[in-house]
This record gives sequence, structure tokens and C-alpha cells, in this order.
Amino acid sequence: MASYEILDSQEDLDGLFSAPESQSIIIFKHSLTCPISSAGLRQFERFLDQRADSEHESFVVIQIQRRRDLSNRVAEVSGVRHESPQALLLKKGQVEWHASHSAITAESLDAAMEA
Repeated sequence: MASYEILDSQEDLDGLFSAPESQSIIIFKHSLTCPISSAGLRQFERFLDQRADSEHESFVVIQIQRRRDLSNRVAEVSGVRHESPQALLLKKGQVEWHASHSAITAESLDAAMEA
């Protein structure tokens, strides 16, 4: 089972966009007050339950109400308009895939990682 970290610093966020080329990273933007976001988080966690830990994969969550600045920075750097819930897959520092709301499923996350 893979796990995620709560993203809590600008430096850590910048590190995601400059990660090694072999690294795949999913950023999950989560609203702590939205039931749709809670459903998306459950799908994200279900996806993680199916994955083995890998040194080439990282998974992070941005809690929107606690770190709006980081969420805004992701939108600015990636060029992907902010939504929540939202999942973004980074490879080589670029967004390769993203989804929001009910399009975030364990299956869609798995398919994005395997593409």
C-alpha cells in the first residue's frame, strides 16, 4: 500500500516540479469542507491501497483551506486552472494528466499512472 504526505511548504512544492525525470507525482487538491472532495479523497485512497510503495512515485495532498497559497501556486506553475477536488499527475515537472470532481476515480488514477 502506498501512502501520501500532506504538502505544507513552498519548498516542498517547488521540489515536486523539479523532481527527477524518473519520478511520477500525483498532487491531490482537497477541500476539507466539500462532500464531493471527500468522495474524491476516498477514491484517491482506494487507488493508493492498490499500489505498492515505489521510490519512483510520490503522492501528496494539498488541503485547500490550510494552504491556499500552495494550491494557487500549482495552478500558476502548471497552467491548469484550480478546481477542487483535483488530481494532477506530474512527470518530468510537467502535468501529464489531470481530473477533477467525479472524474477522479481509483481507476482513472491507475490508468493515468500506467499510461
